[in-house]
Amino acid sequence: MKRDDELSKLLKRILFEETELLAEWIGEISEEIENRRKLGAKILSQIKEDKKRIYPELYKIPWEAGYKPSADERKSNLEHELLDLHKEERLQKWRLWRNTVDLKRELRKLLLEYKRSSRMNRLAGDEDED
Repeated sequence: MKRDDELSKLLKRILFEETELLAEWIGEISEEIENRRKLGAKILSQIKEDKKRIYPELYKIPWEAGYKPSADERKSNLEHELLDLHKEERLQKWRLWRNTVDLKRELRKLLLEYKRSSRMNRLAGDEDED
């Protein structure tokens, strides 16, 4: 009977530690999701600011083709820079979405494990009351 009590206590401790660890991981992943969201918003805000800077410069350049070779070159450079920013913005949005989806998938797995572990803890606790 003493051996059963020791095994029961050991099992309860292991289950409790598992539940605590899962809760910790859930918190970390939730925090990481929020950090990624904030970082993504910051990066997208910087891209938006860069685009705001380019548009006025682009509109200052005369639009007539061949007006001035240096103006044509400057206009072309700004247009390329703007296109690059649009590409970077799309890429950042996709990365943020992909990272968030992956983290949420992992979070769902951990939540299921946490629920399972919590149930096991409750069942192990109920045995003492019998």
